[in-house]
Amino acid sequence: MIEKGPPYSLLKAIGIPLFKIYFRLTFKGQENIPSDGGVIIASNHASFIDPLVIAAGIKRKVGFIIIDTYYNKPLIKWFCKSTECIPVSEEMEGAGSMKQAIKYLKRGNVLCIFPEGGRTRDGQLLPAKSGVGILALLTGATVIPTVVKGSFQAYAPHHRFPRPKRIEVIFGKGLNFAQKEGISKKEQAKEVTDIIMEKIKSLCR
Repeated sequence: MIEKGPPYSLLKAIGIPLFKIYFRLTFKGQENIPSDGGVIIASNHASFIDPLVIAAGIKRKVGFIIIDTYYNKPLIKWFCKSTECIPVSEEMEGAGSMKQAIKYLKRGNVLCIFPEGGRTRDGQLLPAKSGVGILALLTGATVIPTVVKGSFQAYAPHHRFPRPKRIEVIFGKGLNFAQKEGISKKEQAKEVTDIIMEKIKSLCR
């Protein structure tokens, strides 16, 4: 779903300096993000500001998979109007949404997905859905395990306003996956998802 809104480049030009001042935002591993081709940014999710700080660290335009129950939140909806947001159910199911995400990646775009399917309420990683594994297998896109550190302290679900806490975004080394014969797609998707989540966990340490 593409909606017209504030130019993406303008939002970044305004947002990045503000984030660097207010959140003392820093990045690591930006060199791991390919300069072209389909890329999946697979990140932990602790705050509504995660998409904003992730996009701030990537030179290329980033699309996002958004849980449909969050889509109408004012800040999220405003942000979605400047990029490509694909609403999905909380279980990350729905053939239409998955097809849209596959097409987006096969066109050589960058798509950010939060495998946990929602924000953590205690700062710990949640069990992952298999959607990220399915996308990685069906598109051949490079997966960049990503961790946002500090966003839970800065703007947790129970916070009314963002706090000036330090945030760091770490982009891990790229992963590529290919489909295997003799193993069901469901099993392969779970295996790939588990590998991605292990990489995310290792970046959290």
